[in-house]
Amino acid sequence: MGALVLAATFVSPKIGLMSLLGVILSNYSAHLLKFETTKIESGFYGFNGILFGAATVYYYQLSPLFLLLIPLFIVITFLIAAVLENHLAVTFNLPGLSLPFIISLFVYLIFLANYQDLQYAVNFTDEKMFEFFPLIVKNFFKSLALIYFQPNILTGIVIAAGLLVFSRALFVLSISSYLISGFVLQAILPAQAESLMVIVGFNSILTAFALGGSLVLPSGKSFLLAMLATPLVVIFTGFFSVLLIKSGLPVLVLPFNFITLATIYSLKFRKDQTELVLLYFKPGSPEENLYFHQNKQSRFENFKFFFPELPVWGEWTISQAHDGEHTHKDKWRYAWDFILTENGEQYENEGDLVEDYFCYGLPVCSPLSGKVVTVVDGIPDNTIGEANIEKNWGNTIVIDHSEGLFSALSHLKPGSIKVKEGEIVDKGDIIAACGNSGRSPYPHLHFQFQTDDTIGGFIHKFPFAFYLEKRDEKLGLKTLTTHW
Repeated sequence: MGALVLAATFVSPKIGLMSLLGVILSNYSAHLLKFETTKIESGFYGFNGILFGAATVYYYQLSPLFLLLIPLFIVITFLIAAVLENHLAVTFNLPGLSLPFIISLFVYLIFLANYQDLQYAVNFTDEKMFEFFPLIVKNFFKSLALIYFQPNILTGIVIAAGLLVFSRALFVLSISSYLISGFVLQAILPAQAESLMVIVGFNSILTAFALGGSLVLPSGKSFLLAMLATPLVVIFTGFFSVLLIKSGLPVLVLPFNFITLATIYSLKFRKDQTELVLLYFKPGSPEENLYFHQNKQSRFENFKFFFPELPVWGEWTISQAHDGEHTHKDKWRYAWDFILTENGEQYENEGDLVEDYFCYGLPVCSPLSGKVVTVVDGIPDNTIGEANIEKNWGNTIVIDHSEGLFSALSHLKPGSIKVKEGEIVDKGDIIAACGNSGRSPYPHLHFQFQTDDTIGGFIHKFPFAFYLEKRDEKLGLKTLTTHW
C-alpha cells in the first residue's frame, strides 16, 4: 500500500519528489537525534514530513529561496511532531495525528508573507481525461488524492484501488463518508457546496478511517460513529474556512484533527469501555486490528506463560485495589496502589514532607522480564496533599513483556529511573524508586497491567503468580490472584 501511494504521488512529479524529500529528512533527523528506531521504521515521524514537502510545491512555485527554506521547515516539522507526541501522549494519552504538519505549514505560509515576489503554483490536472465521469465520482477521487496534495483524478483512482486491496473496510468507509458529507453539505451549506466539496470530502474520509476502524476497533457501532461524525466535519470545515479566510490560510486537515481528537478523548471518560473499544496497540488495517484484538483476548484466557511477581520487596499495604474508592474506576479499574505502613501509619513526624513517608524512595522492580518501551522522567514530586492533574501519571515506566502484555509503574521519584527506552530488564531488577509525582497527593506506587505501550493505556485484568497475604497477623500464600 505504501509503495502504491508513493507511485501515486509521482503522477505530479514535483509533488512526489518533495514528498520523498520530506520523509527522508524527517527520518534522518529522527535517526541522527537517536529517537526510537521502531517508531522511525513504522513511519511515525515521516508522514508529517511527507505532507509538508508536498504542500510546499502545491501552493508555490519552486525558487532558490524555497530550496533553502523547505529542508529547514521539514526539520522544524519533525521537531514539532516530537514535542506534540510527547505532550499529547503524556498529558491526554492521545496521538498527534497531522497537527505538527498543520502548525509547521501555517508558520511557513505566514513567514512567506514577508516576501512580495512569490508565485503561486500552477497545478496541472487530468480533468479532461476523465470528463466522462459524473461530477460526484470525480470529486470522490479528488478527495482521496488531496490527502497527499495531488490535484489529479488518476491519483485518487490509484489510492482507491489500493484501499480496495488493502482493506475493504476502509474502502467502504471512504465511499460512505464521502456520500453522506456531500448530502449534508448540500443540505446545510448549499451556497458553498461547490467550493467546499473536495475539502469536506477528504476530511470526512480521513475522519471515517480514524473512527471507523483505525483508532477504534471496527464494529457496527464504530461504523455508525464514523458516519455520525461526518456532519460535524461539514460544520467545522465551514467554521474553519470562515475563520481563516482573512488570513489567507487553508483549512487543510483541521476538521479531521479536531473532530477525531475530541471524539477519542471524550470516549475515554465513559463508564463502560466494552463497546467502541479504543485501539490499544499499533494500528494496521481495520481487519488486522479486529483480528489482533480477538487473538489477544483468546490468549489471555489462561496464564500458562506469564508468572509476574510484585513490583516491590518486603511488606507493603494495598491502599487502593481493583474498583478502588478514589481513582481506580472504569478503564483503570484493575490497578493497584502500594504504600508502606508501620503500626498502621504511612509516615513519621507530621507527614508534611515526602521524606516522612516510609515508602518514599524505596526501590521499585520489574514484575517480569521484558523490554522498556516508554520512560517519562523529570516531573517533580508534589507537595503533600496536592496533585499534578496536568501530568496525571507522573514519572512512569512501561515494560513490554511480549505476547501483548505490558506493565506500567507510575508516580515514581524524579531522577530515580535507572533504565532507558529499549533496555532489556529481568524480573526483579530495580528500575526506579517510589515517589510522589503526577496525580499523587502522597507517596505511593501505582501499578497496572495493560495491553499497549502508552501512558495510562488500556488496562488489563491479569494476576500475580504468587504472594504472601497478611490478615489479622496470619500469613497465607496466594497464587494467580488478581486483587485483594
